[in-house]
Amino acid sequence: MTVKGQSQRLTGSNNAEKQLWASVINQALEDAVTPRTERSTNDIDTARRWLTTPNQDFDFVCGLAGLEPWQVRAHAQSEIEKANANPRKPRRRVGGCMKAPGVGPNFAQTQGDQFPRTAREIA
Repeated sequence: MTVKGQSQRLTGSNNAEKQLWASVINQALEDAVTPRTERSTNDIDTARRWLTTPNQDFDFVCGLAGLEPWQVRAHAQSEIEKANANPRKPRRRVGGCMKAPGVGPNFAQTQGDQFPRTAREIA
């Protein structure tokens, strides 16, 4: 069955399914425009190739999302060009284990112990 047939079949499909597949495309686009310092070069290149090189998988996913592959591809190419022209600074990771206050080698210096007594002092 062709992608066009899939799109027609999904016209009456529920929106949650289309949103799921649109999220797959959005994640690939996010991966494609992420600064290379935040994600491996291989992940970025794979996402860019999937979005910009004609392939059946991409067309199929666009069909499941109810989107036209050529429009999504054009948008992706535009966003990738913008990302290449204006690379973003890396985002600070939230929840990084060694960056969280009170976690890491200097726990006592960064936050201190909430319960300073030992088990022997309590007993």
